[in-house]
Amino acid sequence: MAERIVERLIRERDTRYGDGIYMTTQIQFAWNSNHMEGSTLTAKQTAQLFATGTYTTDGSEQVNPDDALETRNHFAAFRWILDHADEPVDRDMVCHLHAILKQGTRQVSDSLFNVGGYKTRPNFIGNPVTPTRTALPQDVPEFMDRLFDMCTKLEDE
Repeated sequence: MAERIVERLIRERDTRYGDGIYMTTQIQFAWNSNHMEGSTLTAKQTAQLFATGTYTTDGSEQVNPDDALETRNHFAAFRWILDHADEPVDRDMVCHLHAILKQGTRQVSDSLFNVGGYKTRPNFIGNPVTPTRTALPQDVPEFMDRLFDMCTKLEDE
């Protein structure tokens, strides 16, 4: 039987293999996800954070400290996902991942952000000039329930 991708990712993570799909996936997934949300980190800085836990700037860049925290948290969330890949995707899992992503950021202490729960205020993805609209807070529970229902019908191949 062929190795599942999650098994390969876990093997590369656990052996600290540095030139495979695990490292590439971690960096690309973190950078693209955080960039969509407006992160000020560059792709290079994201790779530096993954490899060393630190990053450098050219001196003129302004980086929001929460962006670095969320990027490091993103790496932790991905590791957590690998360890729970065969568990059902449900509200508890999604909210737990949200709490991992926001751990240590300013948003944790701001009730407007409802860290570890569904959003309570409207938001958008991207920049304010050409935003991608997201679901309204009151619609999120229903939409997520529909998504979870779809997830239960998926099969590994």
